[in-house]
Amino acid sequence: MPEHRSTAILEGMGFAPLRQITAAEARAHDLVIARDAAAGIIVRTAYGRIALGPDSSGCRAEVISERPDFLQMLKDS
Repeated sequence: MPEHRSTAILEGMGFAPLRQITAAEARAHDLVIARDAAAGIIVRTAYGRIALGPDSSGCRAEVISERPDFLQMLKDS
């Protein structure tokens, strides 16, 4: 099944604090942290994946899902 993706650059947002917040929220909601490293964090949900990584402008955020309606749901959350 093809993957649907949406990417955004969060200008001026530091990756390190967003990584900490994302990991804490994932643990609080019993979500799987598939990767947590200086290169990026990936959290798996029932609807797809949320990935954050460092970018020269701030932080790169990406949501990935197998269904377009789930992608939209992740983008809206």
